[in-house]
Amino acid sequence: MGGGSFGGPGQAVDQVTGPVPEVFGTPVDAVVQGADDRLAEQEAKDLTERAMAVMAKVLDCDVDALRPEADLIEVLGADEETLAILAWHLETVLELDGLVEETDDWQTVGSVLFDIGELAAGLTSA
Repeated sequence: MGGGSFGGPGQAVDQVTGPVPEVFGTPVDAVVQGADDRLAEQEAKDLTERAMAVMAKVLDCDVDALRPEADLIEVLGADEETLAILAWHLETVLELDGLVEETDDWQTVGSVLFDIGELAAGLTSA
């Protein structure tokens, strides 16, 4: 067998370590970053969907009622005990720690989702 189309080992190394290859005019690192961004978006979407399902179950409401501005107490009828139960279930299902400590600050669905996002970001950036 011949040496192939590389012309020898030295040229093969030059071709591998040369300029960043492009895919349809986009550098490979940009493609990888784009894939990472899409994956992060999907993970965030999955996390939000799972959180919303838990909230709907614990608050005994339809997912459609869980708008970010919906007041947990006045609109959704939660009390302190319900929020503690919600936090416990969210921690368990989403595998997050620290939500129980945040329930005093929860006023809306959006505030719950914000805290979930903050905790999830802290886990993934560590």
